[in-house]
Amino acid sequence: MKIYNQDIRPPEGELAKSPLIRPLAENTGIQDAFDNYELDGTKFKSQYRFWGRLSVWFIALAALYSTTWMAFDFEAPRWVSFPFLITAILALGIQIYLWHYQVKDKWLKARFAAEYIRSIKFQAFSLAAHAKDVDELADLVHAYNNTRRGEFAMKMK
Repeated sequence: MKIYNQDIRPPEGELAKSPLIRPLAENTGIQDAFDNYELDGTKFKSQYRFWGRLSVWFIALAALYSTTWMAFDFEAPRWVSFPFLITAILALGIQIYLWHYQVKDKWLKARFAAEYIRSIKFQAFSLAAHAKDVDELADLVHAYNNTRRGEFAMKMK
């Protein structure tokens, strides 16, 4: 079974192997922020993909219906073209929804934020060179995380 994001949330066995850098590897402030952005990104990606694919199916049905209609030159009452209109309107409505609510932009913004938060964790590894012990390292990591996450929050507004 594939376990994702082990670099953000390493298994306990790995943390136990290197107790001197545990504050860097564990880094719960970064883990929680990353999880929030990851959850948002996954949610918006699922919405975008589901509604986008459904829209493509509706477009394909509308195209198939109208092509069949023209190819066989049906002489039928006007209400027969109703399925074409419904599928075309549904496809257009879905595209308007995706555009209006900026689902793709929200997805990509959340993914960017998650990866930026991930980079903060690894940039903090340089703090290990300046710490005298594990407690000082934990304090340095906490202060660094707060500063960088604050800067990031200002950029994201």
